[in-house]
Amino acid sequence: MNKSVWQDHVIDGVWGEFVSTEQPDALALYLDILTCHVSTESIEGFVGWGTEVVPLPKNTTGILQPLDVGIMSLFK
Repeated sequence: MNKSVWQDHVIDGVWGEFVSTEQPDALALYLDILTCHVSTESIEGFVGWGTEVVPLPKNTTGILQPLDVGIMSLFK
């Protein structure tokens, strides 16, 4: 795994456990197609917490996630 990638299935697990206890209703989580986001392990974890994973189409992250590209790029 790329050492500069800060999110992986461990972070997904922490988030999933927290959200599933705080938000009992069904959730949708929109993710880019980064390998750690769409790994079988991560997707199975999200499904187990009642979260539907919705992958973003290729090359749409910059359009749909302006903080990731616009503001956060200043800190990278």
